[in-house]
Amino acid sequence: MKKESKRSKTLKSLITKEIYSIEEAIPLLKNLGTAKFIESAEAHISLNIDPKYANQQLRTSLVLPNGTGNSLRIAVLTESDYVTEMLQNGASIAGSDDL
Repeated sequence: MKKESKRSKTLKSLITKEIYSIEEAIPLLKNLGTAKFIESAEAHISLNIDPKYANQQLRTSLVLPNGTGNSLRIAVLTESDYVTEMLQNGASIAGSDDL
């Protein structure tokens, strides 16, 4: 069996209840964050809905604060007369047969 570290034992001793309110949980999470990297937390929330019914289904989307990390690149296939115009309008790559 794997031996538990001192850091892990002390952090587990700080957790006294199984269920915390949000007002108690957030300061506790901030005090428990002692690792040398950016830690994440998981939340399990009971919404008491039945997804069998259409008016109780939960569907949403969100915008990540830093995006996905990928930059938007636009390639345009056009006639050679319009290549410079497309590059001026924001295309990353423009061309015809050379692409």
